[in-house]
Amino acid sequence: MDKRKRSNFNQSKYWLDDSEHFDDKSSDEDTNVNHDSEDAEIPSTLQDTSDESDDGTVEKDSGDESDENSVDTKSMSDEEPPRRRAKRKPQVKPTPVKIFSSKSGRQWTSKELPKKKLPIANILRQRTGVGLPAADIQTLKEAFQLLITQEMVLLLVKETNRRAHLLLERWSEENPDEKSQWRDTDLEEMWAFIGLLLLAGVHRAKNETLDELWSMINGRPIFRATMSKNRFKSLLQFCRFDNTTTREERLKVDKLAAIRDLWTMFLARLQICYMPGGSLTVDEQLIPTRGRCNFRQYIPSKPGKDGVEIFWC
Repeated sequence: MDKRKRSNFNQSKYWLDDSEHFDDKSSDEDTNVNHDSEDAEIPSTLQDTSDESDDGTVEKDSGDESDENSVDTKSMSDEEPPRRRAKRKPQVKPTPVKIFSSKSGRQWTSKELPKKKLPIANILRQRTGVGLPAADIQTLKEAFQLLITQEMVLLLVKETNRRAHLLLERWSEENPDEKSQWRDTDLEEMWAFIGLLLLAGVHRAKNETLDELWSMINGRPIFRATMSKNRFKSLLQFCRFDNTTTREERLKVDKLAAIRDLWTMFLARLQICYMPGGSLTVDEQLIPTRGRCNFRQYIPSKPGKDGVEIFWC
């Protein structure tokens, strides 16, 4: 019995030793398996470092790319460029040069002259366009008085009173029984007289008589409210722009002696209101009139036909 027990005891001891031996082997195998799995999880790009240099830069094989580029350039050089049709230039016919001559002998040509440097005398250094007095116009009255000034109206008042006194004195001397006196006009009445003349033109009353304009039935009330018909007739009869006693002497050297003073004032106002530039256009205008004038012209192509021709620029 004892021998059996010893044998059994020894057998269990051997089993313990063998189990420890097997445990050591299994642990070694487990460690080997873990190392292999770790190596398997590392990406192939990180494991393969044979193409990389020590500095971490990757060496590229440039030989293949150069070969490809050389092949492409050869193929491009072998191809022929596409042919294009040459554009035809339009044929410009030379314009014939025309020569124009005037009655005075001056000639003009249609050929453009070569451009030259402008002389100093032709360089404009002053302001051109609308003048300063005409830049701040706000009403129609200011625009009208910009051209027809108070100085012009005072000249009209002065010469009208002079003409009226001269004619009425002669009438009184010839007719002592029927003496008449002239009531001098003033600046305010003369402005009203000019306004009625303009208003008659606005209403196109050229063919209407004064009796029709001042009529109580078919007339216009503004004419009757401004002044009487007889006063308007008197102002229209004695209206003058110069001294009639010295006109004959001045007519010998000046055909425009009857309105020379007024015309000079008017031209001065035009020069102030507008400053011309380097380019000007000259045009003519026929002012219709049938009054007594030694330089009146007759142009059948114009609407008015008879009148005074004026050149504007």
